[in-house]
Amino acid sequence: MTQNTLWHSISKEDAVSKLGTDAAAGLTAEEAAARLKERGPNLLREKPPRNPWLILWEQFNSALMLVLAAAAVIAFLTHDRGDAAVIAAILILNAALGFWQEYKADRAMEALKKMAAPVVRALSKPLRHLAGAPLLLGMAALGLVGAACAPPPVPVAAADL
Repeated sequence: MTQNTLWHSISKEDAVSKLGTDAAAGLTAEEAAARLKERGPNLLREKPPRNPWLILWEQFNSALMLVLAAAAVIAFLTHDRGDAAVIAAILILNAALGFWQEYKADRAMEALKKMAAPVVRALSKPLRHLAGAPLLLGMAALGLVGAACAPPPVPVAAADL
């Protein structure tokens, strides 16, 4: 299978031919197992979750925060302890709130990814069955049911919407 195939621009017959499958019957269980072993599961590469310490560091790594930190240092050195304390408190509060928001957002995205594992109807000899996206191969004939989405990068042969 060619990695650079523009699946949306070719006919269904050409796609079936390139994939080496049968649009009506799909793959046999043996062929699907062999292709799964050869190519691995149908998963996109994901970045590992960000380290909380990196998220915290990023809160202080902006031009505005550096200017405020410099202002706090200058205020402290000029014996204006009150202003230095207020600026330092603003820096800490801003970093804490920013960290908390980004940390929670990262965890929410991870939870959404786990919840959104698509299930599609795959055609394989001798029957149709439901399968999770990681087990589908780029060469399987798919039929989408209802408002289902196609797992990337599997071409869609038919849709029953």
